[in-house]
Amino acid sequence: MKVIIYSILMCVSCFSNAVEYEPVNCRSEQTGTKNFYEGEASCVGEYAYSTCPSGIGSCHVVDDNFVTIRKYIPLQTSNSAQLQELVEQWVTGVTGARLRETHLVSCTAHNVPFSHSEAVYETVCDYKPSVEIWHSAIAGSANRHVYIVARDKDGSIGSQELWVNGVKQSGSSTELVGQDGDSFNVMAKVRDNDGYSSSTSRNIILRWNGYPCKGKCPDPF
Repeated sequence: MKVIIYSILMCVSCFSNAVEYEPVNCRSEQTGTKNFYEGEASCVGEYAYSTCPSGIGSCHVVDDNFVTIRKYIPLQTSNSAQLQELVEQWVTGVTGARLRETHLVSCTAHNVPFSHSEAVYETVCDYKPSVEIWHSAIAGSANRHVYIVARDKDGSIGSQELWVNGVKQSGSSTELVGQDGDSFNVMAKVRDNDGYSSSTSRNIILRWNGYPCKGKCPDPF
């Protein structure tokens, strides 16, 4: 059996999306700050009411009635708060009788006093690179193209090594050349820009192929 180095162009968009990355060096880091607000806030609410000062024919709506609402706001993470207050209003009914109405007036206050800030911590991890060995059949022979598919979640791939039957290849892809039934042990190792490495291996058995198979061809062959 012999191994022939083969240069192959890989299609990045053809890679599987279901990639799992192993987290390493997980730690708690401050990722920001959160502000808290507490105290008295105020805003001006508006309401309208109907009155009939001279009986049924004189009924009309009185607009532009304003009231200042003040409330104590417990500790929260926003400087805004919705305030509500019940306001009593005397009106004249259609019969001329004096009536007392209650209106629920609301407004939004944007002046809740600042209280303090707190640090926000989250768990942050580095990730080892993902590595797979892909191979594709060559129509009309038992030979196979073998190549490394590697990705890094939080950086870039720095180096790639491909080994066939214990022999390091000169690149990240090669061609397995042999007869039907020949077996090759293929190992791939990659290292990312952070110094983390991952490796994988698989046994590939050559089988005669009447048609090409590309990408993650099924095992065993």
